[in-house]
Amino acid sequence: MAPRPRLRKNSGLPVNLYCQDGYYHYRHPITKQTFGLGRHKASAVTQAVQVNMHIQKEAVTLLDRV
Repeated sequence: MAPRPRLRKNSGLPVNLYCQDGYYHYRHPITKQTFGLGRHKASAVTQAVQVNMHIQKEAVTLLDRV
């Protein structure tokens, strides 16, 4: 079963970044912990992209497992 699509208001945001009542928060995909990022969109987007890139680098590849 496919996951449900993002809400229209969150569709332009990076993965794992959400906006509720003008306040941006990031949800860690592994621990499911939520981190508040404030009301400034550009700052929140920049931080979310940096965290997503860091998490992606730490992913275990097949080469690491062999």
